Amino acid sequence: NSLSAAPNSAGNRHLLGPEPDPVQIHITFYSNGFTVVEGTEPSGGRSSSTRAPATTRRTGLATLSEFGNARSESDELTGTAPIRSFDDAAGRDFMRDVENSHVPRELRRIDPATRQPVPINITLRDCRPKAYRYVPDTSFKA
Repeated sequence: NSLSAAPNSAGNRHLLGPEPDPVQIHITFYSNGFTVVEGTEPSGGRSSSTRAPATTRRTGLATLSEFGNARSESDELTGTAPIRSFDDAAGRDFMRDVENSHVPRELRRIDPATRQPVPINITLRDCRPKAYRYVPDTSFKA
């Protein structure tokens, strides 16, 4: 933490005290919406498919016609963060703020002790064209 000084209305500088730690926000974009996770690295983004061990690697010639247009399981990611829509009013307002390099209104906070804005660190991750599927967190919490 550091100490910050800011001018008051008389132009003098006064000590505000320790600056609060920034809030970490992770915004991830998918083909069907976006997620917003506060805190450490988001738990979402896991592929719904399981990878085969490296020892079963395929050999030989593969052609594009083998793959066709079939959607594979790896085109979908799962996570415990709720998916938000790009199309509803709240999603459009949120995305407008992000596109204009502003902290979205719903994420803005004021430190009650200093009455100053709390710093926000936003990490953007683009997982398009993959889709996202919400999976409720079933882990036991005591």
